[in-house]
Amino acid sequence: MQIFHRNFVSLLISLMLHRHLYSRVCGNNEESNRRRLGLSTAEGTGDAGTIAVVSAKGGAGRTTLAAALARAAPSPMVMADCSLEVPDLALIFPTEVLARRPLESIPCAVIDPTVCVECLSCMENCRFGAIAYREGRFVVDPAACTGCGLCLRVCPVSATGMAPRTVGDLCLSRTPHGLLSHARLRPGFCTSGTLVAAVRGQARAAAEAARILLIDAPAGTGEAFAAAVAGAEILLVVAEPDRTAVRDLARMHAACAGHPGRVLVVINRSTLNPETAEEVRTFCRKEGLPLAGEIPFDEEIYRGRIPAEAARKVWERLGGY
Repeated sequence: MQIFHRNFVSLLISLMLHRHLYSRVCGNNEESNRRRLGLSTAEGTGDAGTIAVVSAKGGAGRTTLAAALARAAPSPMVMADCSLEVPDLALIFPTEVLARRPLESIPCAVIDPTVCVECLSCMENCRFGAIAYREGRFVVDPAACTGCGLCLRVCPVSATGMAPRTVGDLCLSRTPHGLLSHARLRPGFCTSGTLVAAVRGQARAAAEAARILLIDAPAGTGEAFAAAVAGAEILLVVAEPDRTAVRDLARMHAACAGHPGRVLVVINRSTLNPETAEEVRTFCRKEGLPLAGEIPFDEEIYRGRIPAEAARKVWERLGGY
């Protein structure tokens, strides 16, 4: 019972810290985000339609399709590269960084050596192995600390505390096709819902005159995916005809089940495996998922370019943008 109580309290502290940090990073509303970026607060961002390009796994062509859509768009847009561990949109497009600021994640534990009595309580109770004894004092590994705050509760002399943790840079850049919100993580840190929300929030704040907010979502269906697609009007699912195509598409379809936006499917490299591509079409018909288009295999894709005609047809299927 004591162990359960300790774990429950640890979870509550972690949730409160996450909520506090979200407010610090993303602001309480769109207006505060716009002030932080030095943009006008006179106009809202409600007119910008949000399209999220998603896939159940990496390598399906999600970023390549997002870049092609940006090129084919009838007007400039704002893009958010929420695939933080592989932010390739900044590599595909020539970029000019307009603004850069520290990207903060959940707070990290710190230990005051002048107060610590070396009782080992923090190290023994840390379930993530983030605390170690080195060179005569206890130190915290920022890459391993989850910010749960358990060490604060077990320290008998209050030698532990929480400090802001910078995990990279949050950037706003200009591209030939509109503004791009993206991040550059430091080695050892990974994508999280909090960090994705920061990138997405900056993009929303920057979408002053743009009609479209295009989001390159992280691969998969986890926390980071949920943070990227929240509030999107269209979820564009990229599927490729490989051995796990139908299973991956079914997993993504289940993840989008409660989402209020429209869900459409694009089959990438559709001519590479015609039989599996037909299985994907059959699944879409069975589940009522409209096909936004099919992109045939082309060597130009390996150069980061989807043929313009294929991208234009996808835009036509999206409609209203």
